[in-house]
Amino acid sequence: MAIFCVGQAVYDITAPYTGPLQANQKYRITKSHGCSGAPALNAACLCSKWGAPAELVARIGNDPYGTLVRADLDATA
Repeated sequence: MAIFCVGQAVYDITAPYTGPLQANQKYRITKSHGCSGAPALNAACLCSKWGAPAELVARIGNDPYGTLVRADLDATA
């Protein structure tokens, strides 16, 4: 029996910044890190890595970020 994970699948982009943040200021980001995530996607990937058959039911956009999510899912299969 498969575990169905129903919910979101997104591509998260984080930008590290180590200085103090001040109101009404602009900051230049020189590096960023991206990865697929969201509760349903994370749960499906974790179940799969633990050896449980898992299915992800989520909308994935037909855009560059959707392509990255699909690539991440293919890499974990």
